[in-house]
Amino acid sequence: MKATLLSAIMSDTTTASFYPNICQTYKVRVLDAEPVNASNDWGTANYEVRHFIDRGYLASIDQEEWIMESLISPTPPCHTVWGTKTEGGETVVGMLSRRLTITLLTDSIHGWQQVKLRNVLVIDRLPVPIHVSLKTLLKETNINLSYNSNNSSMLCVTSVPRSFRDHPYWNDDGRTVMMGSVGAEGVDRTNQLTTKITENATGRPNKLKMGEACANCGLSYCTMQCARCEKESYCSKECQKKRWRLHKTFCK
Repeated sequence: MKATLLSAIMSDTTTASFYPNICQTYKVRVLDAEPVNASNDWGTANYEVRHFIDRGYLASIDQEEWIMESLISPTPPCHTVWGTKTEGGETVVGMLSRRLTITLLTDSIHGWQQVKLRNVLVIDRLPVPIHVSLKTLLKETNINLSYNSNNSSMLCVTSVPRSFRDHPYWNDDGRTVMMGSVGAEGVDRTNQLTTKITENATGRPNKLKMGEACANCGLSYCTMQCARCEKESYCSKECQKKRWRLHKTFCK
């Protein structure tokens, strides 16, 4: 059966691109909700450097309801996400008016780290709860990441919550193959689009907040830190004890 090649890029940055790294996901907590696997763009040959979050997922964890009520128009303007295998793409509902706080399980050495994400696009229906642009975070912050982390899994239908598994992206009939913008449009065009997104971003930048997340469980309200190195924080004595087996190897 002949496969159809679909580019993850359309004409310009008014169409966002979902073209994730399928080899690895990272566990994240969004607004201190239960951890989920996040897709990411690390190592992908594509122009997209924006963060996405699924509208239904965000609504389910937005307990104070201020986030969903304060969406603004995306900067740069964006109305559709391409690359999800949905005919016509997914609708961009809006952009978060403030940075979104998440904690991300980076690797066994550094544990969970808190990051504030800039210009997060809210998408009507994503194949995943959240997609994080690690290319952006690695460029703009000092976040520590391990590509071959034992704490992650491949991006596949079993790596997402059951409520996302009926999305067309996971209906692999072998006839649809996604392409990144480098393969479809070339390196120069890819760099142009990436630059346009970056230069037109608004609001406060992506930021890594050291010591703001429990290194063991990822919750963002910490009450103590390692007395010896003062480099790790914890939400409880129980988490500090659980973390010590790994932390003691590099605690100085």
